[in-house]
Amino acid sequence: MTESQPNDAVLVRTFAKLHAVALGISCGILFSSGILLATLILVLKGGHKVGHNLVLLAQYFPGYSVTWGGSLVGAAYGLVVGFILGWLTASLRNFVIAAFLHCVRLWSNLSADRFLDGVDS
Repeated sequence: MTESQPNDAVLVRTFAKLHAVALGISCGILFSSGILLATLILVLKGGHKVGHNLVLLAQYFPGYSVTWGGSLVGAAYGLVVGFILGWLTASLRNFVIAAFLHCVRLWSNLSADRFLDGVDS
C-alpha cells in the first residue's frame, strides 16, 4: 500500500461523483411539476387573456398552450428538458472534477521532493 492511496480515498469521498440519471430524473420532475402547476394556476385563475407571458413557451414547446391539455403537454416537455439539463449538469460536473483531480495529482507528483530521486547529481 503506497502512501498516496489514503489521500486518494479522501479525495474520492470529498469529490464524490454525482449520479447523472438520478439528477436528470429529479430535475425533470421539478421542471415538469413547475410548468404543470404554473399552467393550472393560470387556468383556474381565468380571465380575458390567460397567461399571456406563459403562452410564450409555445415557441419552444410545440403543442403547448395555457389550457388543461396544454398543461400536460408542457409537463411532458418539462420532464424531457429537465432530464437533459440535469444529466448534462451532472456529467459536466463529474468531468470537470475528474480533470481537476488529475491535474492536482500530476502537479503533486511533479513537485514532490522525490521526483528526481532516481537521478544522480
